[in-house]
Amino acid sequence: MSEIQTTAVEAEKIRLLADNEMYSQAADLAAKQLAISKSQLAGLRQFSRSWGELGSFIRHQKKKREEKGSYLAFYSALAADLQRLESIAKTEFVPDNLSRKEARGRTVHFAGRLADAFIQHLAAEIEWQQKKGQP
Repeated sequence: MSEIQTTAVEAEKIRLLADNEMYSQAADLAAKQLAISKSQLAGLRQFSRSWGELGSFIRHQKKKREEKGSYLAFYSALAADLQRLESIAKTEFVPDNLSRKEARGRTVHFAGRLADAFIQHLAAEIEWQQKKGQP
C-alpha cells in the first residue's frame, strides 16, 4: 500500500480537532498529573511521531509503573485517550468503502496525526503547569 497523504481539508480538520476539544482534554489530563518527569515528557514527544511506537511506549510504561506504582493512573488515562483518538480517526477519516487493509492504514495514519497533536498539547500544558508552580 502506498503512503497515505493528508489532504489540506484533512489537515484543517485535524488542526480544528487538536486546537479545540483535544486541547481541553489534554489540559484536563495535565491538571491531574502534577509530577511527571521531563524524561517521561521527552519520551512521549519522541514516540508520538509513530502511532505504533507510541502505543508500545505507553504499554511499556504502564507495565513498568505497575511494578513501581508511579504514574500508573496517568498512563492508564493516556491509553484511554489514545483509544478515543483511534475511534475519532475511524469515524472522521476512514470511509466505509475501503478494504480492511486500506481502512487500517488510514486509521493508523490519522490516529497517529491526532495523537501527535494531543501529546504536543499535553506536554506543553504539563510543562506550563510545572513552570507556574515553581517559585
